[in-house]
Amino acid sequence: MLTGCNEAFIISTEKRDEILANCQTEDERRRTAALIRPIWDN
Repeated sequence: MLTGCNEAFIISTEKRDEILANCQTEDERRRTAALIRPIWDN
């Protein structure tokens, strides 16, 4: 069975912000942000 989530990583908000801050262009920042999804915890 394929889940579509074979490579997933959990990162903190601080790490997300650091990754986005290191993007070179606004386009790169936008595309990178689109790849980072929130995790929902019940």
